[in-house]
Amino acid sequence: LILIWFGVMVKLISNLSASSSSSSSSNNNMSAEQSAAMQKLSEKWKNLRFNKDGTIGTVRGVKDSKGKDNKGKEKDKDSSSKRKHEKVEEPKPEPIASIFELSLLGNTSPSDFRLTTPNAPSCSEPIDADSISFTLVSQLSHDRIWMLPYHCKRWGDNPMSIVIFTDEDAAVVKNKLVIEGCSKEHLTVQTVSKTRYDPQGTDYPVNVLRNLAFSKVKTTHLVYADIDFWPSESLHSILNIQSVKERMASDSKLATVVPVFQMNRRCRAYKDCRDDNIPFMPKRKDELIGLIKKR
Repeated sequence: LILIWFGVMVKLISNLSASSSSSSSSNNNMSAEQSAAMQKLSEKWKNLRFNKDGTIGTVRGVKDSKGKDNKGKEKDKDSSSKRKHEKVEEPKPEPIASIFELSLLGNTSPSDFRLTTPNAPSCSEPIDADSISFTLVSQLSHDRIWMLPYHCKRWGDNPMSIVIFTDEDAAVVKNKLVIEGCSKEHLTVQTVSKTRYDPQGTDYPVNVLRNLAFSKVKTTHLVYADIDFWPSESLHSILNIQSVKERMASDSKLATVVPVFQMNRRCRAYKDCRDDNIPFMPKRKDELIGLIKKR
């Protein structure tokens, strides 16, 4: 088959060459046409291959001069017009900030609770009791910001790390809290944009907020409490009793559980009746015992 095909090609080329030489002296235009034919024939030769059955065909995916592809189908002349009527895919909207961008702590899912915090003090190295210190840590939604001044008053002029799920700027929120009595020096406020993270209003990224709050702790220890858990006024001073600090320093894995009590609502309606509740919120242990006795 190779020899036969090669003989045919030689015959065709010699015929074209003879025709070209005989007509070149009389007509230069014919020479140009024959040159183009030679070029097409050469391209066709380059695109030939042997099929498995021994026949000869064109290289897959290469169009021939008549507009046929390797399957022998005619080229669709109306392809360009059809494309005009095809549904144009709209560009995808730019994705909102993901949990990974917001947490900055390598979260792998919304429920990922980090066991380590970057730049935190080492838990394996021995620590002196006098260097023990505490930071109050909490996270909250925008509608709970009003509780923060009460936490500041109860915790005193001591480190606090707070993260709020709000569209407000962190600096603006902190300035408002400082005006209401919080420490400008010891209060750290971060915010996670509710619009960017949860535009549908269906999710509350509690671990993202908690991890961010942990990341700003610079003390050896922290006290974590949800914003609805109000610390007693004496909590920080009790934790700083020398015997407590020595116990903390003796065991790097020691954790202290602070007991929590829930106060009954002072209003029957299911609403945020803060004006009725706040005056009865105990600040010290003796006030708490007084409420328990009245129960």
